[in-house]
Amino acid sequence: MDSGLWTLELWNSGTLELWNSGTLELWNSGTLELWNSGTLELWNSGTLELWNSGTLELWNSGTLELWNSGTLELWNSGTLELWNSGTLELWNSGTLELWNSGTLELWNSGTLELWNSGTLELRSPTSKLQTPEFRTPKSEGRS
Repeated sequence: MDSGLWTLELWNSGTLELWNSGTLELWNSGTLELWNSGTLELWNSGTLELWNSGTLELWNSGTLELWNSGTLELWNSGTLELWNSGTLELWNSGTLELWNSGTLELWNSGTLELWNSGTLELRSPTSKLQTPEFRTPKSEGRS
């Protein structure tokens, strides 16, 4: 692989599954986009790591499912964006970790679901949950 930017896009119900501790890492602004009901499933401790401003975007009902202790880690300003009813589901102790200013953004009815003892924890004294004014993709430079 060269050092250029890589993009993985799942269109029209495409599915990417990571089984049995499989790992997908997005480094140096890599992007994973799930469009039109695309699904990313992390099974049996599968891990998705977003490093150095990596971005995961769920568009038009795209779904990220974390099963059986699957983990999503956002490092160094990594971003998870849920657009147009995108869904993040944490099943059976699935984990979302936001490190070093990692961001979870829920746009236009985006959903975070915690199933079977799921927990949302704010551990830093400066951590906070906030509900900003309604914004649309267009107002944020997205089309």
